[in-house]
Amino acid sequence: MCISIVNWNNQNEEKKYTPKYTTVSSKKEALKVIYVHDTIVKKFHEIKSITKVEQKIKIDTVKIVFKDSVPCIFERSGELKKEYYTLGYKVDNKSLEITKLDIVTDTLKIVDGSKRRWFWGKETNAVDVSHTNKLFYNSDVQHVEVKKEKKFYDTTLFKFGVGFATGIAITRQ
Repeated sequence: MCISIVNWNNQNEEKKYTPKYTTVSSKKEALKVIYVHDTIVKKFHEIKSITKVEQKIKIDTVKIVFKDSVPCIFERSGELKKEYYTLGYKVDNKSLEITKLDIVTDTLKIVDGSKRRWFWGKETNAVDVSHTNKLFYNSDVQHVEVKKEKKFYDTTLFKFGVGFATGIAITRQ
């Protein structure tokens, strides 16, 4: 069993990604390379691949100018720090300026494999997508699997027919 692991890391601010491919031979090795919570791993009968994507969002400055200024003159600035984001602001009677908006890194983990309802049950393909930052959520996940069509000579019935015909031909001689 071989599991391929893909890591995409943002090398610089120009959004150029260099994927790192790692191939391991067991599920335990894969979990050492990319940590995936046990509750996710237990859902899968067989894991085909694990993908880890780190997402960073950083907005430097956003300025909103009011159409009508506020009648009194004031200026306020500050910074709001929460668990998953940091927001710097500056507001006066003419505008609102967001000086820094930094959202904590989100790690997206995608596990692709197969599941079974019970021991001899039919295998179904499954994908689990999880985020580490609670501000992110999955609105839609689509998984498409492309299966190659079997040629007529790759079917079990064809092989059985060829074997049967060969057996009859050999026994008649």
